[in-house]
Amino acid sequence: MSSPVDPQLRGRYDGKPLLILLENFVLATIGALSEERFTAVGDLVRRTFDAPPDSDWMEVFRTQLDLPPEVYPGIRDAWQRSLIKLAEVGEPPDPIYFARGLVDRNFAAFINPEPPGDPPAPGRPA
Repeated sequence: MSSPVDPQLRGRYDGKPLLILLENFVLATIGALSEERFTAVGDLVRRTFDAPPDSDWMEVFRTQLDLPPEVYPGIRDAWQRSLIKLAEVGEPPDPIYFARGLVDRNFAAFINPEPPGDPPAPGRPA
């Protein structure tokens, strides 16, 4: 059963398979990913990167993206700062909104890599 898609998000993930994995990585890091989803994403990451079935999918994903180990406390610290700001203005936390924003701000190079430029002219170095 699929959930309804927010009209503002239509097309967000089209042609960007890494985007949903990054968002789920963030959600898992802050403890906001359901056990069922955690397992499903883990299976997908392990298959995608040909990792052993008993491997830690988050570590597999982190190392494949060449992210430093400090990414975990960095994400958790950003979440805690967000929770404080939201509490100050009386807003409830929204982990999914947080994950989208964090990924958009910090992982854009993975989501929207620079398109290749024009090929060099013959006889010119690349």
